[in-house]
Amino acid sequence: MNAHKKEIGICVVAGLLFIFFGYYCPVSWILGIPCPGCNMTTALVHLLKLDLHSSLFFHALCIPTICTAGFLLYLYYKGYTTWIERIVWVWALCMILYYIYRMIFVFPQYPMEINHNALLSQLR
Repeated sequence: MNAHKKEIGICVVAGLLFIFFGYYCPVSWILGIPCPGCNMTTALVHLLKLDLHSSLFFHALCIPTICTAGFLLYLYYKGYTTWIERIVWVWALCMILYYIYRMIFVFPQYPMEINHNALLSQLR
């Protein structure tokens, strides 16, 4: 039971940091290039508004990520932990392949733009 309290505490702290300081992608904020998860939040917002076309435009793996997270939670609470690591690896591979695709065919166009206010660009 203590492990669940710790996990809930981490989620609450992360949520409060998000509310008070806003969300900034660390990769984009430091390097100026989008990360594999960039635009996932925007895709989720459009999905919640039932705008499937815009959601897929911003990040096509938003829906599979939500489904994967739900399935992983199901496996965790049912005690099928042996499959969790394998599924996470498959999901991570899909994210990396999609990221490579977007960096080749979309970057630096919208929504995969360069952050000109990144820390590295300020060091010049």
